[in-house]
Amino acid sequence: MNNVINGTVFKFVLIGKIKGLAIESKRARNKLLKSKTLIKKQYFTNIKDYIGDNARHHLLAYAYMRGDSYFSIERNCRANNKPNPDLLLKIIKQHSYTECNLELINSWLNFN
Repeated sequence: MNNVINGTVFKFVLIGKIKGLAIESKRARNKLLKSKTLIKKQYFTNIKDYIGDNARHHLLAYAYMRGDSYFSIERNCRANNKPNPDLLLKIIKQHSYTECNLELINSWLNFN
């Protein structure tokens, strides 16, 4: 697969989103560690997990657009923790002009 994101503005937008998600994840983690009550701990745990999952999918979409194989990014992945191909497709379509469909993403997730 070719690097379809190199030299485009989309690359910088996607990298900015990934860095922003990393910052928000750190903030949520710090608030989680400082929280005293169980309700606040659960709340910040949910926020941290949501941000982390979103960051993971953005990183995978970036790897897909760079032409990296899925196996080079995630060597081991539990069966119940597979990436969501629909979300990957949505992110890829937001950040590139490349023709992409679910079949291509599923083949990238399963065979590389």
